[in-house]
Amino acid sequence: MTALPLIGRALVATALTAGAVLTPAAASAVPVASTLQLSVTGQPGTSGFRTALLTCEPHGGTHPNAQKACADLIENNGDLHAMAKQEPRPMMCTLDLKEVTVRATGTWRGKQVDFEQKFPNICVAKSHTGEVFAF
Repeated sequence: MTALPLIGRALVATALTAGAVLTPAAASAVPVASTLQLSVTGQPGTSGFRTALLTCEPHGGTHPNAQKACADLIENNGDLHAMAKQEPRPMMCTLDLKEVTVRATGTWRGKQVDFEQKFPNICVAKSHTGEVFAF
């Protein structure tokens, strides 16, 4: 009867050891690629409509500065809503009221993204979202 509890303890110890060995490998796994379709829409007489595809990890797509845009997103864990609410970066923006709407749809590290926000102009949008909508 004493052999059975010892076998059980040995199995538990083996399972715990195997889990400890597997944990570092899972922690160092490569992030899932992220792809966002971005657009900027302006009021009539403003910048009009433009789009870009942004891929991160690895960075690429049609975005002209994908590396910096991805770095801004990585810094904020891909949370565009939080980026839009944060204190704007210090920039010299005019008071020109040419409202723009920025949109992002797609996936960030496996999670769905659906973001839309209006800003007084593209400079103010960039002060909140970095290089993400600077195309």
